[in-house]
Amino acid sequence: RVDELSRSRHRSEAKYEALLQLAPNAIFMIDADTGTIETANERAASLTGYTETELHGMSVLELHPDDDHDRYARLLNDGFDERIQSRFDYGDSLQFKQSDGTKIPIELGVSRVDLDDQTVLLAIVRDRSEHREREEELIRRRELFQQIQEAADLGGWVVDLNADPEDIRVTDEIYRIGGLPLDTELTVEDALGN
Repeated sequence: RVDELSRSRHRSEAKYEALLQLAPNAIFMIDADTGTIETANERAASLTGYTETELHGMSVLELHPDDDHDRYARLLNDGFDERIQSRFDYGDSLQFKQSDGTKIPIELGVSRVDLDDQTVLLAIVRDRSEHREREEELIRRRELFQQIQEAADLGGWVVDLNADPEDIRVTDEIYRIGGLPLDTELTVEDALGN
């Protein structure tokens, strides 16, 4: 019976290890009492720049900017209500500090899990660098579009005929050209000049 239980436990551990390594995100298992990393997958090592061996036994706070350790400790202690977030409640972006000191924006989800008479924090982390770059590019394009509209004294409007035909989106320049306050409700007829 003991041999059978041992084989069953080894199979469970092998499944757990396979799931951990195949996960598309960085995953950390952290001792809830000490804050030390017990296990991290290959994606976690790739994201942080540390090896899986180096991550084992490291304080999870070492992966966050030095001047924010207290905020991250409170965040980890207070929990996430099993939601993934990219910002503190007051707006600052969550970040990881990689082994070379580079700070990257992240999304982080943390859950408390009881495993083998021990409570661990299961943390799932995603790199948001590309997402942030896309957001910044979109902002740059909007600003450029706004500058071009103002320079050319042009505005634009969009109506989705498949949706509510009264739902119209217009640029701020349309309001400026028409001498209208920005909070004026416009209809399609207004935009067409009827």
